[in-house]
Formats: sequence, structure tokens, C-alpha cells
Amino acid sequence: MTNARKHRAWSRFRRNRSAVVGCAFLVIALVVAVLVTPFTLSWSNVQNLRDGVRMSPTLHNVTPESSFDDALEGSVAQKLPTSIARLLRASAGVMGYDDLGRSVLFRVMFGWLVSLAIGCGAAMISVVLGVGWGVVAAMSGGRVDAMMMRVVDMLYGLPYILFVILLKVVMEDPLTQFFGGRATLADIVILFIAIGSVSWLTMARMVRGQVLSQMGQPFVEAARATGAAPLRIALRHIVPNLVGPIVVYATLIIPQAILQESFLSFLGIGVQPPTPSLGRLASDGVEAINSFVGFWWLIVFPSGVLVLTLLAMNFVGDGLRDALDPKSEAAQLI
Repeated sequence: MTNARKHRAWSRFRRNRSAVVGCAFLVIALVVAVLVTPFTLSWSNVQNLRDGVRMSPTLHNVTPESSFDDALEGSVAQKLPTSIARLLRASAGVMGYDDLGRSVLFRVMFGWLVSLAIGCGAAMISVVLGVGWGVVAAMSGGRVDAMMMRVVDMLYGLPYILFVILLKVVMEDPLTQFFGGRATLADIVILFIAIGSVSWLTMARMVRGQVLSQMGQPFVEAARATGAAPLRIALRHIVPNLVGPIVVYATLIIPQAILQESFLSFLGIGVQPPTPSLGRLASDGVEAINSFVGFWWLIVFPSGVLVLTLLAMNFVGDGLRDALDPKSEAAQLI
């Protein structure tokens, strides 16, 4: 993509207000969440059963400072500015407390990063597998192409939930041993492998169609005439022209993966306690709702953050699609 095309694409993206707002929200939320990760990682499981059990949002911090300080013992957060720690301790009760007296704010901030990591990991797997499979199928053609796409059709018919359960049963113990007994890390890796192993199918179909449309272009014929190998033609001439559609589709995979993670965690086969994720927190919030007392903050805040994140990512994806669409550029030039 030339500098002029990049400038025109950036101009079209900036004119899309919803995409700009969504991008700003994601950037600000990511920066804040990463900066306070050392604290939220240590404080997401700090409990105060006596005073904080399902206490509604309040500006009064019911958890003693000593509990937070003890949780930071030996962590990286001890080397960070104390002003950040003081501000976070004071805001611990802004979103209320759960049934174990844990700060919902800290758990939502840490759970948002967990869900985002799963979504990004699944998107990376989807892009690598989908692009590779689609390019090889289109470049091979004939029976190889037909066989590879029939494999995609067959995988489309597999029950998704059953596939995740089987993958979890087969890989949980080996991955837990590989990560030195960290079952939580093993669950997260299994989740984005499971989600990415399914979401790449549509990517493969999209890439195959784009490669087939590029095969008859003059620049590909010129590369063949010079004696370039098929692999070189694919990597140097075809795939770079597909960066726009691939990036757009990847931005749309991430919110889908986050939503799938939330659904799986809601069913109890995703991220396991005490590690928080947006889906896990929403599931815990549903269990706290009954006909006698409504602990609304346990489901409103995790679900609200999930909805805002999904909306922002979809806005950014739509903005990138409009900005990188060649038809939009042609219409602007006319």
C-alpha cells in the first residue's frame, strides 16, 4: 500500500466518528489496565468476609489496607509509585464487593485483560491457520483445493461445545504439567486454542476467494513470466495485497472470540475460579440474583464492560473495513 493510499485510508477512518470513539476507548482502557495489572493481579482475590460480603458500590473502602499490603508482598507492584496504589485502594469499593468480599473493580479490570488476551490469541491462531490454509488451497488448485475445502466443510459440522470439552479433557493435564502446575494458564491457553481452531474456517474461505481473484491479475502473470516460484508469488505479490481484508476480519474475530469465551465461562467450561474473566464474572453475578435480594452490581458492571468492549471493537472493525475498502477509495476518487 502506497503512502497516498495509506493517507486516504487514514482520512476515511478519522471521519468515522464511531470508529474513532471505539478506538479511543480501547486504547485508554488497555493502557490503564496494563498499568495497574501488577496491583489488580495481586488484589483481585483479596477477601474481607466480615465487612465486604456482597456489599453494594461505595466510596468507603471496607477492606483494611493491611490486606492489600500483604497481598503485594514480594510482587512487582511494590516497586511502582505508591500514589497509584493509594488511588486504587481508595477506589476498591466503587463497583462493590462479591460474595467473598473481593473488589469487583479489581476483578473486572483483571478479567477484562484475561478475556482480551483470549480473544487476541484466538484471532492470531485464526489468521495464521486461515491465511495459510486458504493460500495453499487456492495456489494448489484442482483436487488438492477441493480436498482442503471439503475438510473445512467437515470441520464446520462439528459440534462446537463438544469440541471444546474434548480438547479440554485431552490437553488440560499435559498443559498443566508443561506450565509447572499452573492450571489457570493451561485453561486460558486451551480456550484460545479451542476458539481459534474453529474461527479460522471462515478466514480460510475468505482468503481462498481473494487469492483466486488475484490469480488472474496482470502482476501475477508478470511474476510467472519471470519464472517466480508459486511460493514466492504468494508471499511477495498476493498476500501483501490481502493485508487490508485480513486485518479487518481479524478485528471482527476478536469480539467474537471474547463473546465465545464469555459464553463458555458462563457454562462453566471456560476460565475457572478464582481467575476472573468477563464471562466468569457475569456467571457469578447471575448466580447471585434471586427473588429475595438483587445483587445487581455483580452482573451489571461485568456485563456493561463486556458490551462496551464488543461495541468498540465492532465499531473499529467497521471503520477499518470502510477505510480499506477499494470501492470506497474508487468512489472518493470519482
